[in-house]
Amino acid sequence: MKILNKALITLVVILSAVVLAQPKNDLNYAGNIANSAKLYESDVKPLNVSLKKEIIQKEFGAEYFPLNLELIYKFDSSLGSTKAEFEQQGEQVVLTFDAPSISYQQSLMKSDTGVMLTRTKTSAFLFFGNDISYAEPVLRIPFPLNLDDTWEVEGLETEGGDTTLLKIRGKVLGEELVMTEYGNFVCLKIQQQVSSEGGSSNTLTEWFAPHIGLVKSHAVMEGSGITGMLQDVFGLDEVTFQLVSVEKKSDQDN
Repeated sequence: MKILNKALITLVVILSAVVLAQPKNDLNYAGNIANSAKLYESDVKPLNVSLKKEIIQKEFGAEYFPLNLELIYKFDSSLGSTKAEFEQQGEQVVLTFDAPSISYQQSLMKSDTGVMLTRTKTSAFLFFGNDISYAEPVLRIPFPLNLDDTWEVEGLETEGGDTTLLKIRGKVLGEELVMTEYGNFVCLKIQQQVSSEGGSSNTLTEWFAPHIGLVKSHAVMEGSGITGMLQDVFGLDEVTFQLVSVEKKSDQDN
């Protein structure tokens, strides 16, 4: 059971980068797409003279990973309809992530260099549960990022007195247009390989939009023995998420 818990946590930690900064009506989608998609700049030349194309170095910063306390985010996923929201607790922001079969909380800290993970709590399928802390904050996403950037992170996670090594290897794959019920976005596409000493190896691909956060995700879970069997039984070998809506908390209270 403990092995499955860790696989669930690894999945939700990565997926739960989840977060948006502005409601749809306040966003200029056309401007966003035009600005994000412009990767090249050409010098105008006379006829019969070849054009010189120069790649513009583009930087992706904290605007792709906002933590907004005023909004509720809803996703359509292979786990069912999923809701995510944030709450300030001291110096940390706690994300609560609710799907029909999984309830998850993670404590995050955001700085000029990235989003850090400090603690996670999970319950799944009514009979799994755990509480994991980290010896030092684990880097979730670094920024700023550039196209083709890569990074590697190692951290120690402790659960029930047992400490294991967690490794994350990430890469920026580029930009890609993603169409959702909530709108169309030119997204930063990131892929991460997450592995642990427990034997799990997960491939996580995510699409982030500026001032929106996570728009789409695809996770492939690989395990051997009992871990692999349980992932197949509970449908956790492959999980997808896609943004459906964003609502203000104040609107729901009315």
